[in-house]
Amino acid sequence: TILTGLAAMAAGCAGLLFAGPATSYPELLAQQTLLGAGLGLLVPPLTSLLMSSAERSRSGVASGALTTFRQAGSLLGIALFGSLAAGHARFYDGLHGALAISIGLLAVSAVLACLLARSGSRPDG
Repeated sequence: TILTGLAAMAAGCAGLLFAGPATSYPELLAQQTLLGAGLGLLVPPLTSLLMSSAERSRSGVASGALTTFRQAGSLLGIALFGSLAAGHARFYDGLHGALAISIGLLAVSAVLACLLARSGSRPDG
């Protein structure tokens, strides 16, 4: 499920690489749907993995840390990619740069997920 989510998100980002001023709303909607579906497939198993690796007595701390890092990561991602998009004279050039970086990060995440799955590694040992 994690790899499927990463692949869907990468496909959504790749589809948006071709977005421009003449791109129709249905085309944008299709790519945004892929991004949302990918995130929906990615977050629950990652949350479950984290929570299952924490001791039961520390589950509240683990949940709080997860939420904090998820929110902070979202905030930093929006700020960094937003400044990249806005920093170009042409908005779409910056958007495409941010999307290319996102695709690269998703690819690295997929490789790491495959390596961890193959080695049988679990965060708890």
